[in-house]
Amino acid sequence: YKIGFKEIFYYISWLYDNNPKSVIDLGAGECFWKRWFPNITSLEPGGYASGEHADLHMDFTKEFADSHIEEYDCGMAINSLHFGKLIEVENNIVQAMQIIKPGGKFLFTLSTGMIGTYYKNDNQSTKDLLVELTKQMIMKLPYKLVLFDCPFDRLGYEFPIQGHINGTIRFILEK
Repeated sequence: YKIGFKEIFYYISWLYDNNPKSVIDLGAGECFWKRWFPNITSLEPGGYASGEHADLHMDFTKEFADSHIEEYDCGMAINSLHFGKLIEVENNIVQAMQIIKPGGKFLFTLSTGMIGTYYKNDNQSTKDLLVELTKQMIMKLPYKLVLFDCPFDRLGYEFPIQGHINGTIRFILEK
């Protein structure tokens, strides 16, 4: 028997250790987490129906990050910044960290299966390599790694449902 995943609530609760007054949820979807966690500002691209309850209807862009530098105590991006090749994902993470105050934490979840769709080769060894390359990218970021979890390591595969929802790799960075 292997434990495949922890519920996403476990990871979000790490952001609330210091009672943040402002938390940004990038790619908030239905703003589900607001039911249980306070002080969340939700950002969802305006074109998505699931984002109708979002506070901000816009894309997370470099311009957004540049105009909100160190504005939020904490943040989260649950499977919302993994669209593109690894260099693009890395840029998204760096931009997200820009909007967090010093000492603030940011929860990221990434689906390497989603990142893999931006590469042509779709065999299992490529997927395994992508998990390792994603881990290496995270480790070299210039932030403190507070928490790192990769259910893929325990199971050897990505959950068809939970991996898509909660990510193959979950980590919290501190600025």
